[in-house]
Amino acid sequence: MGQGHRSKRWPATAGRFDRHRITGIRAARLQPPLPRSILMVSPSQALAIAIQHHKAGRLPDAEAVYGAILRQVPDAADALYLWGVARGQRGDRPMAELLCRQAVEREAKLRLFDAELGAPVRARGDFDHLARLFAADVALRPGCRLLARSGSSEADPSLRPQLKDVTLCCIDTFYHDHALVALKNCLAQCRFEDVLFLTDREFGLPTIRSRVIDRLPTSEAYSRFVLKELHRHIETPYVLIVQWDGFILDARLWSEEYKAYDYIGARWTLFDDAANVGNGGFSLRSRRLLEATADPEVTELHPEDYHLCRTHRRLLQERYGITYAPPALADRFSVERVATGAEIAEPVETFGFHSLFRMHRVLDPDQLENFLDNVPPSTLKGGSMILLGVSYLNTGRSAQARTIASRILRMEPEHKDKDVLLQILKQAGS
Repeated sequence: MGQGHRSKRWPATAGRFDRHRITGIRAARLQPPLPRSILMVSPSQALAIAIQHHKAGRLPDAEAVYGAILRQVPDAADALYLWGVARGQRGDRPMAELLCRQAVEREAKLRLFDAELGAPVRARGDFDHLARLFAADVALRPGCRLLARSGSSEADPSLRPQLKDVTLCCIDTFYHDHALVALKNCLAQCRFEDVLFLTDREFGLPTIRSRVIDRLPTSEAYSRFVLKELHRHIETPYVLIVQWDGFILDARLWSEEYKAYDYIGARWTLFDDAANVGNGGFSLRSRRLLEATADPEVTELHPEDYHLCRTHRRLLQERYGITYAPPALADRFSVERVATGAEIAEPVETFGFHSLFRMHRVLDPDQLENFLDNVPPSTLKGGSMILLGVSYLNTGRSAQARTIASRILRMEPEHKDKDVLLQILKQAGS
């Protein structure tokens, strides 16, 4: 998070704050004193509390906490940036620009966020959207990995592998902000021939090219679009499909061997036959495969990856010569399964991942509550969210498992999986 060591606590004098010491511009008035509860948490936890205030529109309270964080950790770039966003929401554009620019100079991951997402939104003066977008980004900050040379902590963008002939593509008309963060996190590690966001509005970003499509209101509509329409939008020989809950984890595990096949995605552990590759949420596909699925005899469409890899597999192989990657290679490419206790000692290392229940590795634990605030109710109480709690539990993070199970039961006390949620709480020590 860039907010200092988690064990650090506020000094007894934390509270009132003169922004002149941070920005060089004399404040007209001091911030209000902090509540005692803020003094008892780490800067990272304080940032999460400030974001809660910020999202609720309590800007003076949020600014007071941002100020206190900066008093304790002067290089806390996230707090400084969000303070700038708050000033923009209050109509103070010059101060907003100054604070955001100063913050960007302090932290490489923040520079990437601002270059790809933040600065264009700020230039349009849409600070309300910027606040939401930054909240989504900071929650997923552990999933943004910058490459550096051996022995150096300085990010070096030139180390990113060039994925020749590959378009990075996300199709999403629902989770816009999280989808943009997923694309940005991919750009942190790799370079592409094209970067395409197929969505229902224009975002006007420098690298991520928006193309407006009709809204996809259901997962069935998404499946139909992928199998029947996507080929019209991809101009390169390959497309790497990512989703808001699945993106690149480790560019060092990229291999040109993945492009030797028309399709590669995570192996399905549910199937033990030869057609168990695989999941489509994070998948590399050839353009000729996209064109092949437009065949009118490809009629079973949802879920698109299941029918592409199992129902229509023989047709695609025999009529179009489509090839599927072997399971061993797919296991290097991606993962889509609930985490197990074995991963505590031996984490699963893959090029990418897919599914909400694998996001335990990319979510900031202090920002989990904010992340849960930002997902729709249907996602919050869905099966994948419960499995995320199980992944946390299995990997020794009981507090996060407890947070998820408690939140779901508060929303829906008689949830259909109440017994599972209560079992999570019991095992988490609640």
